[in-house]
Amino acid sequence: DIDPSSSITPGEEEDANAFKPNLVNTVAFMVNFIIQLVTFAVNYVGEPFNVSIWRNKALIWGLLLCTGLTGLLIADAAEDLNSTFEVVSLPKEMQFAIAAGGLGTWILSLVVETTARKAFPEKLHK
Repeated sequence: DIDPSSSITPGEEEDANAFKPNLVNTVAFMVNFIIQLVTFAVNYVGEPFNVSIWRNKALIWGLLLCTGLTGLLIADAAEDLNSTFEVVSLPKEMQFAIAAGGLGTWILSLVVETTARKAFPEKLHK
């Protein structure tokens, strides 16, 4: 039912509820994207259970392309790309913080995962 006393018409209500990119959801998108990339790259188990990550060309290219895309979005290198992904430009100090945080997360995750795999090796059933 439409309330006749309402000053908003149905079309205007849809516009009011439409997604509008802002800094908060841009940062949330970037951080989530980085976390997903780190998770795939670090948790991938290669030999003897699967193909080595370096021989899995599709995975490597996918990770490299997504990492490059993330870098372009963080650096605000292409305005069309930002509008396609509906993100806003980040302030310079935030660009640095997200890039450094992503790199730090990747390194720390890799160290923890490698250490855990060496400390608690998987027993192969023969």
